[in-house]
Amino acid sequence: MRQKNENPKKDQDKKTLADLLTPDLTVDDIHSVDYNRLYADGYRLALLDVDNTLALHGSHQPDEFAIEAVRKIQAAGLICRIISNGSSRRVSGFAKAIGLSFYANALKPSTRGIHKALESEHCRPEQTLLVGDQLLTDVLAARRAGLMAVLVKPRSPSEAWNIRIKRLIERILLGKQHKTTDKRGV
Repeated sequence: MRQKNENPKKDQDKKTLADLLTPDLTVDDIHSVDYNRLYADGYRLALLDVDNTLALHGSHQPDEFAIEAVRKIQAAGLICRIISNGSSRRVSGFAKAIGLSFYANALKPSTRGIHKALESEHCRPEQTLLVGDQLLTDVLAARRAGLMAVLVKPRSPSEAWNIRIKRLIERILLGKQHKTTDKRGV
C-alpha cells in the first residue's frame, strides 16, 4: 500500500500536472492486473469504468469479458463498484445485469463520485483503485482523489467524436507508447 503524507491536502498541492496524468499501473486490459497482489498490499475497493474498460463503448449489457473480469476481482477479495460518467439510466441496466452497485454521472475527473463511493463502502483512498481507459477522466480523477490509478487500453477503437479528441490529447501526453508499467515498483 502506498504511504501517504500525514497531510493529504499538502501532498496533493505538490502534484504536478504530469503527476496527475501518470497512472500507477498501465496494462493491456482489466484482466492483466494481479488483483491478488493488490489485495495482499491492502487494497479493498476496485472502482471500474464501464465504456471501453469493462464493456465495448455504448454497450448496455455486460459480455463474457466483463463478467469474468468482475469475477476475477471479487475472487481476489476486492469489492467491485462501477463508476461512470454515463447517465444513471444507461449505467443502471449494465450494473444490474452484472450484479454491481454503481455511481453514475460521476463527472470524472471530478472526485465527487469517488468520494461518494469511498464513503458508501467505508474505504480510504489508499485502499482503493480505479481502473479505466482514459487519462483525462479516469486517471486524473483517481490521482486527484489519492487512489491507485490503473490505465487499460481501450477495448474498441470505435468511440464518440469527443472521446476521439481526448485520445489525440492523450497520445500527445503519453507519446505513442503504451507498455505494461508499474510505477509502484511491484
